[in-house]
Amino acid sequence: MKIKMIASAAIISGNLLYSVAVSAEEAFSSIRLPNFEVGASGGLLSSEQYYGLDVTINMPITRLITTQFLINSDYLVGNSSKQSYSQSEVTGNVFIRNGSGKFGTGLGYKERKPNDEELDKESSTILNLYGDLYFGDLTVGMADTKYEDEIDTFSGQSLKVEYYLDENRKFYLRKEKVIREDILIVGVALQPEKFSNQAGLDLTFETGDDHFYIGLGVSYFFDTHFTLKKRDRDFR
Repeated sequence: MKIKMIASAAIISGNLLYSVAVSAEEAFSSIRLPNFEVGASGGLLSSEQYYGLDVTINMPITRLITTQFLINSDYLVGNSSKQSYSQSEVTGNVFIRNGSGKFGTGLGYKERKPNDEELDKESSTILNLYGDLYFGDLTVGMADTKYEDEIDTFSGQSLKVEYYLDENRKFYLRKEKVIREDILIVGVALQPEKFSNQAGLDLTFETGDDHFYIGLGVSYFFDTHFTLKKRDRDFR
């Protein structure tokens, strides 16, 4: 009898340790580590050179809640110092996500500095609101940005439609209101397979009444190998 009790206790203890190990493994596998992105872009904005540099840190808290910190810098090289400027934006965002979409909000600061020292620098705090809905390979979304002080190059509202041709290629169409002008943006984004899902390309074309831009963006991801679709919907 004593031997049977000892054997039973050993079996129970073994099952308990196994359950704890499995639970720990599942908990660890559900943890999403921070991932980092660095992007650079260049193109022509109404016949003038326009460059961008972005750094993004995506920091998941749980599968439901993710956070994001990004730094965006843009440079316009015009025909004169009065036309040329540099601008930068620092933003922190929080998102709630599930399989049907995401909702997010964020706070930031934007500054625009003309190259001509006689012109004043412009700056403003920012409030961002985001919302996306997923329908299979289709994403429909909106964003709204509120500025405390108006900046010449600010973007207010935007509506977008994205369609994933496959897990690593998408076509997107976006309408933005820049100051009081409507801008139509068409683009293609992809993560070439030969770069193991750690590099992306983005070709963009923008048009408006007094606005024209065509450019190419390149991104590198310091993380595990996420597909473009998973990266967009689970982290960005």
